Amino acid sequence: MLVDDLYTTRAIRITPKGFDADISFDETHEIYKAHFPGNPITPGVCMLEVCKQLLERHTACTLFMKTVKNIKFLQVIVPNRDQFVTFIVQWTQTDNEVSAQVIIQNDEVCFAKISIIYAIV
Repeated sequence: MLVDDLYTTRAIRITPKGFDADISFDETHEIYKAHFPGNPITPGVCMLEVCKQLLERHTACTLFMKTVKNIKFLQVIVPNRDQFVTFIVQWTQTDNEVSAQVIIQNDEVCFAKISIIYAIV
């Protein structure tokens, strides 16, 4: 589990269609020693896991990634440079799935745009 290990949630703001979550990545985390030594960047799979964990906390459901409709990784997240990152999440829920559109950004850069469907398990 990545919560409060790889990242820390700094603030969550509820919006009409979802929520915005401000997080910071721990540049001393073990993942960054391997990805990449001396030049750490946050792996895309970790960004996806953060999305899932934030949605699980917000929906109070256990989620399983069902379909990735679209992912655009636009810039790398360098934890010692990009200390605060915002996940802007818009989502809808049916009886058996959660659909989400996520933008990962800070004040200067858009890092990723994600459209994803999770099954509720």
